[in-house]
Amino acid sequence: MMLQFQELKVDSMTLEEAREMCGWVYSDKYSVYNLDWDESVKHGYAFTNEKVLQEEYKSVYSGGELVAFFRLHKGKETVSVGIAIKPSL
Repeated sequence: MMLQFQELKVDSMTLEEAREMCGWVYSDKYSVYNLDWDESVKHGYAFTNEKVLQEEYKSVYSGGELVAFFRLHKGKETVSVGIAIKPSL
């Protein structure tokens, strides 16, 4: 199945978008990625920190809808890349 997107818009992720992303529900083996905002804050996950969001996380929009996000994290000797697509797509 090929997804068709309108023009994509990429910008720094906001706390509001991070909360929205926590509402995404993945099924089966991907359910490990289901997140609860309050639990995420309690555990201090990076995406709950506004400074880290601005520096490392990007939101991806298509047609005015948040469809994905990614994170680029630079460590001392490595760069980590994380990507997530809205599960309903």
